[in-house]
Amino acid sequence: MDRSSQINKLLKQFAEIFIQNPNFEPDANFFYTTLMNYGLSEKEYEKKNITYMFDDWTMYFKNNENLNVYHSESQKNFLQFANHLNNKEQPEYIKIYVPFSGSTMNENVKKLFSFFEANNIETHSKVSNILRSDSVVLRIAKQEDASKVINYINNSGDFADSINPTNPFLIKSGSVGLAMDGEISYNSTITTLLELYFKKKKMENKLETVSALDFGDKVRTLYQRTFVEGVALDTFAELDDFKRYLNGRFKGDKAKCLTNFSQVIELIDISLNSENCLADYVTHVKKWTNVENKNKSNSYFEQKIGITKNKEEQKDDDKIAILKNASVATINKYGYNQLSRALVEATKGNYNFFTNGDSNLRAALQKGVKPEEIIHLCKISLDINGKTSIDANILLQYCDVISGMSNKIQEEYKQLS
Repeated sequence: MDRSSQINKLLKQFAEIFIQNPNFEPDANFFYTTLMNYGLSEKEYEKKNITYMFDDWTMYFKNNENLNVYHSESQKNFLQFANHLNNKEQPEYIKIYVPFSGSTMNENVKKLFSFFEANNIETHSKVSNILRSDSVVLRIAKQEDASKVINYINNSGDFADSINPTNPFLIKSGSVGLAMDGEISYNSTITTLLELYFKKKKMENKLETVSALDFGDKVRTLYQRTFVEGVALDTFAELDDFKRYLNGRFKGDKAKCLTNFSQVIELIDISLNSENCLADYVTHVKKWTNVENKNKSNSYFEQKIGITKNKEEQKDDDKIAILKNASVATINKYGYNQLSRALVEATKGNYNFFTNGDSNLRAALQKGVKPEEIIHLCKISLDINGKTSIDANILLQYCDVISGMSNKIQEEYKQLS
């Protein structure tokens, strides 16, 4: 069965549920749960929890030079697999979903990330503590590395007959699903669109007319009216999913939030309507890894919604950029321990533990950011509200967000502070 037929079958199943249960309202959470369980066997569904594998993977990759495996407090249900190389800015990651079967998960994760380590692939990937259709989420910085990984998974023979079906709304390359979603979630956005679609169908008493073709038409119309013509921006901005990201990861930056949703819904449109999804996916990736294109999009939405930034907010943004540049450069040159020490010392007025680099980063930090502002800026970066205080735990979380810290380094940091 091709992907369009799979989508059509799933939409018909959803419609039947709402027809048979008239008091059951279409809800994004229902669709999300269904998609996360897609492809799981009955046995896998009953024994979903794989948290016990985390310790095994952490030990297996311990002291690995090209891969840092750690548990992050900001994502407690996942184990992180990171290799940031010397990237000074967070890249626009290519996302690859690999739904390994439950019986092969432990060994397959070891084989897969050993390949990452051997090829020194820049990544910030994660594995869920439960079996689901996106248990293994690979986030890869470079297109050539992504192609290398996809080829390895599909053609090496190491994973033959050990990968479950991906949810059908993802563009596929062999056994894996593909996306690119920046700060928001592709799957979460799909479920929001499904909620809108089924609510309208139910209200119009037309649930029996749902189809993959019709859903694709509705998504394309929404994308065109909202993000191309700009006439439905206000309506879209009232969606709960948009508000959640706007007030969370985007810290109120409406234009950037709209740009990210524009990027993701454009890709969903490609997934539903393109005759050559894979080729169009590559074109989409090239478009959205171009910084100039993203800046143009931000400017377009700023114009459409008439945004002017508060001067104090702009000052904070500038200072966060200065702190981030110095932090990333320090990690790249001296490691995580050094950044931990540098942040603690900077709150006391001593900036000497930051690297100066080739761009006078330490000097810029000393000139642009006061010691008493360090914690405040870290808190803004983490979207933590409340009283500003010298809190070592906040600095620890900031280090974690900047580049990820191993358990060993976290312990060293606690002793240091």
